[in-house]
This record gives sequence, structure tokens and C-alpha cells, in this order.
Amino acid sequence: MVIVAGFSVQVPAEGLSGTAYQVQKNDSLYKIAGTQLGSGDRWTEIYELNKDAIKDPFIIYTGQIFSLPASGQDLSDARGITADDIPAAEENKPDEQKEADKYAEQLYDAAKKAEPGITVVLKALESDKAHLEGLEHCLKSVESTSRKILTNAHDMEISPEEASKIINDSLRYTFVINDQDYVETTRLITDTLIACGYSIVKFKNYWAKKDVAYQGINALFKTKEGVIFELQFHTTVSYYTKGEKTHGYYEIMRSETASEKEKAEASKKQDAEFALIPVPEGAEMLSY
Repeated sequence: MVIVAGFSVQVPAEGLSGTAYQVQKNDSLYKIAGTQLGSGDRWTEIYELNKDAIKDPFIIYTGQIFSLPASGQDLSDARGITADDIPAAEENKPDEQKEADKYAEQLYDAAKKAEPGITVVLKALESDKAHLEGLEHCLKSVESTSRKILTNAHDMEISPEEASKIINDSLRYTFVINDQDYVETTRLITDTLIACGYSIVKFKNYWAKKDVAYQGINALFKTKEGVIFELQFHTTVSYYTKGEKTHGYYEIMRSETASEKEKAEASKKQDAEFALIPVPEGAEMLSY
């Protein structure tokens, strides 16, 4: 197989559908589909072709090789590199990137150490009214954290070290709760965590907010040992909308390479999807 850097190229390899693509920094399936297939909405086609390599369609990694469906794209400008070029590229990373990677690894190690104990407590709070989703992805990858560190550093004009100190979602969980039980169950879970010795760092309720399209509750809890983790409370519809329906738009909006026009269009489409989410009765009144 020919390994490609940021381009699709014809690959005469068994099991592929004719073209392949190597994931680049800041890529998402939506972005790849847009640049390689002509429409971001075709990201599901890439996912279907590469399910063996993609555990979560919203978490992909630089360097991964994906098979692409036929797109009719002009491949005359495709350029290939060999596998031997990849280590060299790693060594030649900018110092800023290396620094971000270092702090991301530290955050990951701390989260990984705390994860088993926190997960046990949260799993004990599952019921027929609420269940944990995406538990296998509760640990945020080093690469994803590093990217967020750099993005924050650039946006806020601070160093990667300073940016790493405001990362609070290296360990993240999501409860999906029945609409009719949402308020009562969210309170029960939160109150139980407090009784178990966890403290609330932040409790952001976005339900029915006029100035924010996103719907749901994002909370930060701190363990007795000082480890902070994120816990989101969603309904089935809000969880699906946040994930499968709008995450591609979110990736474009936070991308450092997308144009302002692309970001504005993505924001408009995201807002339209969130506006369709039913608000559970009384959810907008929840606070801590």
C-alpha cells in the first residue's frame, strides 16, 4: 500500500475500494468527506468502509489510513510518502507541538489512574431510567488533548503549559436519561455523587438558553484526590444530536484551518439541529 500524506491516491490493495487517505492534523470524518468526496455529509460512507479501524466516528487519529469510496476526484496532484517518512515527520514536529504532547500525556496518565474508581461509582448509578453512553471512550486520547491544548493556546494567546491547566475533560462521562425522568434522575445522580465525597466544580445548564444552541447539562466534578472529570447529562435525542448529527459541524467550527465562511455555515447547520431537540419539562430550572 502507498501511504499518502493529506491526499487520496489510487491504491491497488485488496479490501480497499480504490482510494486511500492518511489522516492529517485537525481532520475529522466530516472534513475528509468534504475535501475528498465533495460533501461533508458523506462522512458516514467513510465510517462504514473503515469500521474495523474506527471505534468512534468522532475520534480519529493523525496517521490513520482510511479507505475512501469512489469520488471522481482528480488525483493528478497526489503525492505519496513511504512508511519510513513517518518517524522523521514525528521527530520534526515543532517545539510547540512537542510541548503540547508532553502535557497531554501527563493529563492522560492522571486520568487513566483515576478512571477505574470513578467508573465503578458511576456504573453503580445506572438504572432503567439512566445509562452511561460511550464508556469505552471515557479517556480522552493524548492526541485529542494535545490538539485542544494548542487550540486554546493559540486562541487565548497563552503557552501550551498554561493551556493544559484549563483542560478538564481528559476523563469524561455521559448519562443518557429518559425525558420524563430527566430532572429527578439528574438530581439523584448529582446528589449521590456529592454524598460520596465528590464536589461540584461547575454545573452548566444549557437547556432552553436563548444565547446557546447546545442542549444538555455539562458538569465538572472533583474527587477527594483532586482529579476533575466531566459528566454530561443528556436525553436520547440531545445525545444523538450532539454526536452523530452535529459533531462534524463542531469539528469545522473549532478547526484552525477552516475558513470563516465554512465555520459560519457549520454553526448555522449545528444551531438548526439543536433547535429541534425537545426540552424535558423543568430541565431549564436545574442548578447547583
